Amino acid sequence: MISITCPPAPHDVLRNVVQDLSRQRFSLSIDVLQMVQQTLFSAQTLVQEAMNARSAPERLPPEILSHIFSMVPGPLPLAGTTSSVPPVNRTYDLLPLTHVCRRWRDIALSTASLWSTVCETHSAHAASYVIRTRAGRTPLTLYVDRPSPSTALTGLLASDGGAVTDLRLHGLQEVPANRLASELLSFPAPHLAHAVVRCRPGSGVLDPERPAGPVVELWGGLAPKLRNLEFHDVPFLPANSFGQLVDFRLSYDTCPAGWTLDDLLGLLGRSPSLRVVQLRGLPSDLHLRQPPKTEPVSLPFLEDFELGNFKGELSPVPLLRLMFSHIVVPPTASVRVYGISPRSMYYPLDFSLPEEMQSRLTIDMTFFTLTLAFTDPLSSSAFRLELNTGGATKALFEESIRTLLVDHASSPIREVSISSQRAWSSWCDPALLLSMLPDVTSMEIKDHLLCFQIVDALGYAGKEDESQDLSNALCRNLSRLRLPPLYDDTLKRRLSSTVAERARRGLVMHCAEFESRT
Repeated sequence: MISITCPPAPHDVLRNVVQDLSRQRFSLSIDVLQMVQQTLFSAQTLVQEAMNARSAPERLPPEILSHIFSMVPGPLPLAGTTSSVPPVNRTYDLLPLTHVCRRWRDIALSTASLWSTVCETHSAHAASYVIRTRAGRTPLTLYVDRPSPSTALTGLLASDGGAVTDLRLHGLQEVPANRLASELLSFPAPHLAHAVVRCRPGSGVLDPERPAGPVVELWGGLAPKLRNLEFHDVPFLPANSFGQLVDFRLSYDTCPAGWTLDDLLGLLGRSPSLRVVQLRGLPSDLHLRQPPKTEPVSLPFLEDFELGNFKGELSPVPLLRLMFSHIVVPPTASVRVYGISPRSMYYPLDFSLPEEMQSRLTIDMTFFTLTLAFTDPLSSSAFRLELNTGGATKALFEESIRTLLVDHASSPIREVSISSQRAWSSWCDPALLLSMLPDVTSMEIKDHLLCFQIVDALGYAGKEDESQDLSNALCRNLSRLRLPPLYDDTLKRRLSSTVAERARRGLVMHCAEFESRT
């Protein structure tokens, strides 16, 4: 009879070894104990690897794990970026994943798209060339938020700038303007789609030995796919032609702009596909440096045009007038002018509005801003003027409103909507305002604190004349008045009297609140 002896189980063998080690441990030499320790560590590693291989995450296909890994990196701060550029992730959040197990490391390193962002920040500084190697041929995103980029990143731009599709440069306090133009923005960028350059105080100072001009050719004159460009406190403008640029944002807080209005108009003219243009913090004397010689610039695809928060002691209205006369804005565009003091509105803007846009006026007074907006209810076109309320008097507000309405008196205003957080007495006489709107047919009052005075101004309070004389009537064409829900009996009686008095003189005015009550 043949007997078959089975080999002992691994755990039985290990148990015997541990028992022998327990009996002899004090008699073994240091060298032997170190060898035993290394052997046990290797055995533990092998056991852990086998256990990991049987866990649920390890049974996931590589493409599923790659997708999970892609959701690990958190977003990097956009540092005030306002454009519609895609978010950027922290690549260095992936580093712990490469130390979990061999399989996770292999999958992470073989997925080039995970390493497409090369980021250098204050808190963490990834090795640029290491990340670049892992990214392979994947399009690159470069993110810098520190006083000065590393030599490795500068070299990467010089050697592999053609692979960059997204460039985010923030901070850069220690980078003079000439170096910014000649090193960080000089590489040929045939695939660059998004570029955001936000300098901080100190970086706008020019190097006297190698000054940068007010207009500089960037990216080697080669950026044919650039769609989003944002410059903040950058003292120069690109001399490039951007055929695909659709979103351009330019802002200044501390750095002076070294270019002229002609330079800005030239850049807009070389970017015919623009849909969004935002200009913030321009010097109010920009038009005085050199009178523009550029022909009017046509932007046929423009959808949003914003200008505001001008810098300087002079009124920005002359600059705005000159810009509006040199930029052909399509009738479907939305124009916003903000951050203007009422003291500056002592003569019209001379901005030509489409006739259909001028028929609707919205007035909104808050504690900080007086907004006057002409809109077209059938399209997205609009013209918004936002005046700062700080330090302004009632007379200044009334003059600003009169100036704007007189500016656009060529077409009658048919609809008006008024809202306010402040009482009439602080910003405008309602009778004076209504006298500026002789052709209005529909009026909406959105706040209760405005109702008493507007109802009185529309009526004939204190007039005993029963004749049909309409010379003193305001808004004689007003046929529809909308008020917020009325809870005050005194106001209801005044409204009833006003509606009746106007009707007696042939001025029929329908008010939903009054008609529903009666």
